[in-house]
Amino acid sequence: VILSALQLDKSLWLPMESVFNILPHGQHLYRLGIQLCTLMLARQRHFFLDAALTLVGVHQPAFMQVLLKLRYQPVGAEEVVLAVDVVALLRQLSVFQQTWRLQHLTSMQAVIQASTSAVYYGIAHLMRPRLALPSASPFAAASQQKVEGVDQLSPSALELQNQLLELISQGLALLNCYSPPLAALLTEDGIDVAKWDRHLSPSFGSPSLDHEADVAPILSFGTLNAVASHCLRILAKPDSIQQQQRNRFALVLEQALSLLLSQALLYILDPRISSQVY
Repeated sequence: VILSALQLDKSLWLPMESVFNILPHGQHLYRLGIQLCTLMLARQRHFFLDAALTLVGVHQPAFMQVLLKLRYQPVGAEEVVLAVDVVALLRQLSVFQQTWRLQHLTSMQAVIQASTSAVYYGIAHLMRPRLALPSASPFAAASQQKVEGVDQLSPSALELQNQLLELISQGLALLNCYSPPLAALLTEDGIDVAKWDRHLSPSFGSPSLDHEADVAPILSFGTLNAVASHCLRILAKPDSIQQQQRNRFALVLEQALSLLLSQALLYILDPRISSQVY
């Protein structure tokens, strides 16, 4: 109650801009501010919504920098953790997407698109671990022996893999919030498919980190099909990973398939698009 009564947009959100650029402790403090906003929004809901929307609007450039920075190689666990916190806040805001859309449409579209790119980068790093860390790292050494053998990874490599899985999971959950429920699509229960955004490109290429610096990758059916197949290959070897790891891979698989089916049905049911695709 005390925190919600404070003018956080002036006392905390604006100073966080300067904190973000302070190294080496700036990112840790920045993470705490984002986590505070996410927690307050979850508990106070509409009473804290304006403050949360202000944070995202003020920090849109920083959020996009955090999410798009994952394109570079190698990627560190600290960078992935910060991206996870940003996506977790955006996912919490998706509960109020109608208000967000009305008040800050441009900001909303920009950070959602950046989150889509972050999911793409996370999948590319996850599936190609030798590209995620320098060749001298323990993760790269273990991946050369057995890419799918999670038990082969060093503790630091396993931590990075866990953070990548969390990023992908949070990102797919966010995008699922902006896709219609599968049950409504399957029954065609009065749903207007034209009002829903298409988050997946109708292409089937594999994810890659070899993109031009100024060109954002496009999340596609091929990208999600690739990560779903990757998860299935790992889950098919029950003795190679611990139960906690299995749960993470299973969650990513479930969310990837859910988004795949939802977006595929949007294409199929929309005559304007289906006629072009098929």
